[in-house]
Formats: sequence, structure tokens, C-alpha cells
Amino acid sequence: MEYLYGLMSKAQKASAEPFPKFPPPPPPPTVPSTTNNTLSPELLKLKTDYEKESKQYSKAIQLYLKENKGTRAELNEQFNSVMKLYIQYSKKSKKEKIIPIIPPPSPLPPSKTLGNVENIPTPPESKSSLERIKDLEKKGAMFYYKNEKISFEKAKKIIQKKHITYLGIDIHKINNEIFVKLSTD
Repeated sequence: MEYLYGLMSKAQKASAEPFPKFPPPPPPPTVPSTTNNTLSPELLKLKTDYEKESKQYSKAIQLYLKENKGTRAELNEQFNSVMKLYIQYSKKSKKEKIIPIIPPPSPLPPSKTLGNVENIPTPPESKSSLERIKDLEKKGAMFYYKNEKISFEKAKKIIQKKHITYLGIDIHKINNEIFVKLSTD
């Protein structure tokens, strides 16, 4: 806000409201201590157990991702045990009014496998423009080129021209009648 006020000309500043005077910001809140000196023996044990299990879990994830060691089931089991320790620590720290520590990384998402890739069907071949208009002609379509009605034979000749760099085929169905508008470059 001060920046914008500073950009104003003297005439603008004179016609504008005076720059407001804000009160100083409040002092920052006091943060509860998290040093080991203020932790009860029970909370200190929960914290050290949690940190130890959490580090082991993080290493297990890295080994699984980088070296393919272990299984997802083992990782999920390890995650659950770490989370039990975290929940116990978190509840106890709230009772003692201590800031809880950060939870461990989340478990790996379930893997998605494609199954047998050989059984995936290939997509159907797309029809050529000529095949498309032949199908439309069988359905009784009316053809237009440059806003004039043309015969199917003329539409076929337009599509078969070799020097065309762009061919547009717009198909519209109105009241069960099919209209095909051809456009070229």
C-alpha cells in the first residue's frame, strides 16, 4: 500500500485520503519449548522410539524405490507401527503442551499394473476422408462446397485433388437430414 501511495503525484496525494497510520504489529506468540529438558521421561521415550522407527521407515522406502528391496506389505506394516508411535507421542505432547513433531512420510500409493500388455487391443484404423463421405452418401447426406450444393461425385473429386493442403469436413444433422460442408485452402 505504501508503494502505491508513493507512486502517486503530489496532486493525487492532495486529493486522496491521507495515508493511514497503522498501529505496530502485535508481539509474536510465545512458542512452547521442545527441548529434551522439558519433556517428561515417558514423552522423551515416545519421541526417541518414534524418531528411530521413522528413520527406519524412511530408509525402507528409499531401498524399495531405488533398489526394489522389500515389499509394499512390509512398508505398510512399518508405516502403521510408526503412526501408532506418532499418535501416542502426539496425544502425550498435547497433554504436556509441547508442540508435536512432524509425522513420517505417507505410505506409497497402490501400484497400478497394466496386466498383460499383449492383450490390449489395437485401436481401430481411422477412415479416410473419401470413405467417410461414401458412408455419409449412403445415409442420404447433402454436400456443400463454398455455400453451394454439390453432387456426391463433385465432393469426391474435391477430396481426391492432390494439391489440397487443407480439407475441412463439417457434418451437421438437422431434423434427421445430414449436411456435409467441405472447405479447402
